[in-house]
Amino acid sequence: MERLETLILDRGLIERTRDLKIVYTPIHGTGGVIVKPMLRKIGLNFSVVPEQDQFDGRFPTVKSPNPENAEALNLGISLAQKQNADLVVATDPDCDRMGVAVRTSSGEMKLLSGNQIGSLLAWYRAMIQRPTHTRWKPIDKPVQVIWGEKDRYLLREIAEPEREWVPDLRFAPIPEASHWVHADAPDRVNALLLDFLRNRDR
Repeated sequence: MERLETLILDRGLIERTRDLKIVYTPIHGTGGVIVKPMLRKIGLNFSVVPEQDQFDGRFPTVKSPNPENAEALNLGISLAQKQNADLVVATDPDCDRMGVAVRTSSGEMKLLSGNQIGSLLAWYRAMIQRPTHTRWKPIDKPVQVIWGEKDRYLLREIAEPEREWVPDLRFAPIPEASHWVHADAPDRVNALLLDFLRNRDR
């Protein structure tokens, strides 16, 4: 546990998230041996899915103990809804994979993919080592962002930059488009880009 504590990059962040409500499930595996004491040690507010907090190689509460499958997090999400928790974290039986569901701005619990979790962790580590205030400045040029409203991977809160950083933003959501917005609505995308290039200095 002492070794784990040395891996914390930003203790201030933990202090600022004391009110975060977390639901954790080891899915009948070994995660409870290390994850529960770790969360308790660093002072985070969490509860555990009781039905999945016992060792059981039959994994009776899930079809598959893969934490990246939405079905494996059903009990965790159900408990999160009852407790109005912000986050569900699940580890697979040998605790070398992780699944996460987060509460969105609309109040629903959304499962993150492994790629999304990895990207967030990589971003966090990079930003801690190189603080944003020393690296980033607001973009002082016009910026056009075209986003498909049916995009399941890039949520609007990620796709739409904050005006603080992109003051001259032209954000164009396209209702009928998904992740491959240029393929789903090529005429609309072309028209937006041409209009942006013609009028970007206005």
